[in-house]
Amino acid sequence: GCTHALDAVTGFHHFMGVDYKWDTGSSAAHILRVRKEHTSNGLKPFVKFLCVPSTPKHGVTRCDMSGMNATGEALLALQRLSEDCGLDHINVNGYVEHVKSTLPDQPENPATPFIKGGGKVDQLGLFTTAAPGISISNLAFTHPKNQWLMTHLKQDQVRDAALFDFLFCCADRHAQNIFIDEDANIKLIDNDLMLGGAQKGRGGGDGMCSPSSLFHPSNMESWRVRESPSNLGHLDYRCHVPEGKDDLSFEDNHKLNQCLGTLSEMSVEQIQKKYGIIKWNAANLLRQRAEDLKSFGFTEALKRAQASEREKWEAIPWCKVKYEHDGPGPCKPQGELMKHWHANTWRPLEKPHCAQKKDPKV
Repeated sequence: GCTHALDAVTGFHHFMGVDYKWDTGSSAAHILRVRKEHTSNGLKPFVKFLCVPSTPKHGVTRCDMSGMNATGEALLALQRLSEDCGLDHINVNGYVEHVKSTLPDQPENPATPFIKGGGKVDQLGLFTTAAPGISISNLAFTHPKNQWLMTHLKQDQVRDAALFDFLFCCADRHAQNIFIDEDANIKLIDNDLMLGGAQKGRGGGDGMCSPSSLFHPSNMESWRVRESPSNLGHLDYRCHVPEGKDDLSFEDNHKLNQCLGTLSEMSVEQIQKKYGIIKWNAANLLRQRAEDLKSFGFTEALKRAQASEREKWEAIPWCKVKYEHDGPGPCKPQGELMKHWHANTWRPLEKPHCAQKKDPKV
């Protein structure tokens, strides 16, 4: 029988006097709402299927279900870590359940054509609670009326978001993956591509981490919007360093400090076992970042991580890298494309593009 009734993510969301269209994203994954369930905040949760057999996925029908199981393990590991490290308040909660259901019609996006409903799904689903409000992307690019919210971000929330993305290796924190509510509170969503998971198919999927987050400077996401008229550059953690300080301060988060100390003292294998992290490199990077945060503070730890990862990527023999869509054979063009993509991940460090606080427009 059916375990969950699923709805497509379509239509508009009324927020502070403006009708915002739900983001369709650019992922080939199936992202749906669960119709009859509600979480503690009264909102219907989301469920993601990285792929469903016989439905379009980046123009092909191949569907590797082992990747779904591995991503589910990473999502659960992230949930355990965020709770232990006192950072679970800044992100939506994640969990996994087996789903038997019928897929609804799904709108096209840049990665996937329109999908006619009626297909059956019988597999693991990646569930997350829903965040209140709208995406930063919607806020910034749909209508100017509520953009003043960007200048009212909470200092401690930006700090914790920057720490979350750094410690847990986020390579996908673009404007659609940050939500904001009417009081300018933020929540991080779509966190399944963390702990090295974002590198699947990009250099061998060995748990490497190319940082890319709007909360950090000098990376692909933050560089291209740093001078945005919508004040996206204000997400840079440097805009929220306390007055009189030269770095983020997180001494008040006792759980985080205890967690950093514990992770630093554990072996990589102990971290893997405790949190269920499959990839050795992902656990090793987690340990290293925890140690660097505790020893050097956030700014220096971020610099060290970016330099280390860039060195690793530049050492990869790109012509020998194989991707799922390449198939067997000699060097393929995708290798050069991915080399170019990662060359744009690290950008020169500039002064932060902070915004002055604005009042709401009546």
